Amino acid sequence: MRSGVSKAYIYMLAKFQYYLRHPNFFMLYKNKISAGIVFFKLILCTVIFLFTPCSRAFAQQQAYFNNLTQKDGLSNNSVTCFFKDKTGYIWIGTESGLNLYNGNSWKIYKP
Repeated sequence: MRSGVSKAYIYMLAKFQYYLRHPNFFMLYKNKISAGIVFFKLILCTVIFLFTPCSRAFAQQQAYFNNLTQKDGLSNNSVTCFFKDKTGYIWIGTESGLNLYNGNSWKIYKP
């Protein structure tokens, strides 16, 4: 049995298979509304059962942050703005000037 499968779903599925073999499925109930409700519950449980395991595939990935400081080459720890351009370079504005970071090294433009 798959994890997360409830006993209610298995009961409902067995009940539905029994009713499908019955020649007059909708006549088992006093009216068509009751049969429709049972049928709707079964379809809803089936959809939930089928798509619940897939929800982990669409989960967001873990974010990774790396703090950059003056020890790493930043001109000043007081950052006023930053921007990532089309080429992937990160431009960081500080009180001591403009810093260009390419992922490995720094280029500092002072005023």
